[in-house]
Amino acid sequence: LKLMDDHLATRNWFVGESISLADIALYAYTHVAEEGGAFDLSFYPSISAWLARATCSMRRKPCSRSAVARAPSRRSASKRSAPMRT
Repeated sequence: LKLMDDHLATRNWFVGESISLADIALYAYTHVAEEGGAFDLSFYPSISAWLARATCSMRRKPCSRSAVARAPSRRSASKRSAPMRT
């Protein structure tokens, strides 16, 4: 998840300028990652924003302004750690 979040920190989609097969394939697992209790997506804000954009794109419905917001141009200097729950 950290690799995905880092990748999405400066772009809206995994490949190209719009949703692609890469996004759809990664969405399949990622959107349910919290359900088992092992992952906390709140540690990954870029993933959360990407999930919102992908959900809107796949459902072909209007998205909220926050869901379609562009990815930030650069990552903040602070590092987060995302512990797994056991």
